This record gives sequence, C-alpha cells and structure tokens, in this order.
Amino acid sequence: MRIAFATLSENPEKPTGSLDFFQQTIAGLAARDPGNEYFIFVSRTNRHLFEPAAPNVKLIEAGASNEHRLRRILSEQILIPRLLRRHAIDVFFTSSGGGIAPVWIPRRTRLVLGVYATQHLRSGLRIGLLRSLYRRWLAIPSLKRADRVIVNSQVCLDEICTQVDVREKARIIHHGMDPRRWHERPLDEAERARFEGYGLRRPYVLFLSTIYFYKNAHTLVEAFGKFIAATGLPHELVFVGRSDSTGGYGDTLRKIAGAHGVEDRLRFTGPVPAEDLRSFYKMADVHVQPSFYETFGKTVTEAFFCDCPVVGANTSATPEIIGDAGLLFDPHSAAELADCLRRVLTDPALRESLVQKGRARAPLFTAEREIGEFIRVLHEAGGLAGA
Repeated sequence: MRIAFATLSENPEKPTGSLDFFQQTIAGLAARDPGNEYFIFVSRTNRHLFEPAAPNVKLIEAGASNEHRLRRILSEQILIPRLLRRHAIDVFFTSSGGGIAPVWIPRRTRLVLGVYATQHLRSGLRIGLLRSLYRRWLAIPSLKRADRVIVNSQVCLDEICTQVDVREKARIIHHGMDPRRWHERPLDEAERARFEGYGLRRPYVLFLSTIYFYKNAHTLVEAFGKFIAATGLPHELVFVGRSDSTGGYGDTLRKIAGAHGVEDRLRFTGPVPAEDLRSFYKMADVHVQPSFYETFGKTVTEAFFCDCPVVGANTSATPEIIGDAGLLFDPHSAAELADCLRRVLTDPALRESLVQKGRARAPLFTAEREIGEFIRVLHEAGGLAGA
C-alpha cells in the first residue's frame, strides 16, 4: 500500500507543535509498518525537517510550504492531486488548515483527514477573517469526501458534527508524547547549562504557547497580579513561545500587568528550541493552560510527563485531557485562577498530589499508543479501496 502525507503546512522558519506530530508519526509508521511505502509531500525549504528518511519513506517536493501561505494553498490544491495520481497513492493523509483537503483527489485514493483545529467554528476567538472564511469554505466538502476522519478529542468530534455528522467514520486518537524526549527524570548537566542561559533566577509560573487572543493570556496576567498581591511570593510569569512582547496584544498584557504592579515580573523568552522545552516544565512551579478553546492542548500532557503540576480552564477539551490530574477554573474569572495559583503554590501536599496524578495519567498519551491507532486507521482506509 502506498500512503502519502502532506506536510506543506509546516513553515521551517516558524515550526509549530504539528511538526513534532509529523516527525514522530512518520518515523513511527515507517518503523512499525515496514510493509507499506510512505510518500511525504514536502517543500524545498522544509525538506530538511524530515531527513534522513527511512528506506520505505520517500520525500517528494510538492511546491511551497507555509512561509508562503498563498503559494502553499495553491500547491495543496493543484500540485498535490497530480502527485497523488502520478505516484498511484492508495491512502492520503492531510491535516492542513485544520482539516482541509484538496478539492479534487483521484478516485482510487482514500482520504484520511486529520482535524485537530476547529477554532473557525467558534465566534469570538479572533483567528483572522480570511483564515476563518477559508476554513469554513472548504471544511465541509473535505469532511464529506473523507473516508476516515481522525480527531484528537471528543470535544473536537462534537464540534465537527455541528457541521457534518462524521461519527461513523471518525476515530478519536489522542496525541502521544515520545518518552525519549518527555519524561520525569531530572535534568542532565547539558540541559541545566542551556536553561541557565535564559537567565531565569526566580520561581515562576509557566505559560507555553504561541500567544493568540483565544489563548487567554490576559486573564492569566490579571490572575497572576491578584495572586502576587495576595501572597507576596517572589514568582515571575514566564511566556514561552512566539509572541510580540510589545505592540498589539503584548501591549495589552503589559498594561494589565502594570495595573496590578507586576509588569517587571513578566518574562517573554520567545521561541525556544525543542530540546530545551522540557527544562522549562521541569523548573516551573506550575503550568497554566488558560485557553478559551483547545481541541487537545499538548502542553498539558507535556507537563504531566515532566512532573509539572497543571492548572487549566474548565472549557473545551482541557478537562477531557486533564481528568483529575489538575485544578480547573472558569477562564473568564481571574479570581478563580488566582485562587488556583495560590493553592498550588502554597500547599506542598496538593502540589505533590497533582504531580503524582499527572504521572499516573501520562501513559494514556504515549507515542506508541498514538502510532498504533494511526496504523489501524490507515489500514481501515486502505481496505476501502474498490469498495
């Protein structure tokens, strides 16, 4: 069976959490499913992200990736269908644009659609008008054309089914973590040395994500200010990920922090290399996931694997992923979040309990499990050929 993956959504200049998914999944599939051939559609600029390839993996240049968004869309809609036909692809997987497939796909090719982002179906999340319209325009025909739909949570599936009922052909596969990278063991000497270079000298509360409005960093900043005023603890609030610390939303965050007298405690590291992320979890006193909307929220599971206690918003998929291994709060209530921070950071027994519960929950989210379920779905789709 010939199986193809589209990776043009990965901008090599600004890699996202999806890159981890692609690299981990493709490597795992190649190793555990050697009887099939894998064709990875890449761009000339992101090709290096998937090298070296296994013997049963072929990298096929398929136009532009996401550093040229319009060219990427044209490549996905025009060039990739031709490549599917040229290489006689049996099963094609794409998760681009939150689950957008080419309008035309060869009849012989079974489509497995990964839908991991549905923010365009929610109003008020401010993801951008053009992005929202593009996704809304092409999401429904993509879902109807798909032979199998993979989602990362029950919440994601429920959201999709408000547009198209795909329950019979949908499969929920939670994202999995690679234990070679995410684990509870102490930092080694090299990790400690790199972490020291970031200059974080005080205990801190961690927020790890690209900062968009729907990630709700503004409520976190307000809650942090209330928490500091109530406890007088020396903590900083550390933002790890792509963001503008000044201008636009960044200025909003600083104004809120200034109003609460904690502007000097906000730290913006910017993007951090993948090999350093574990250090930030290991050294944090607590990780906060305040987002108004998540279809999964990998930072929660990353924190579990790193023995970092978690506080999360009680909305969308976050409660589904956290289970009983974290504290939940109303994302519109800075007071509730401030109280959660106070409880975790002033009660050692509670903190240790959350760490242990997170460690016990972590095995639900392993790469081995995700890849095994992924293989099963690809084989299901392949078995539909000629049906």
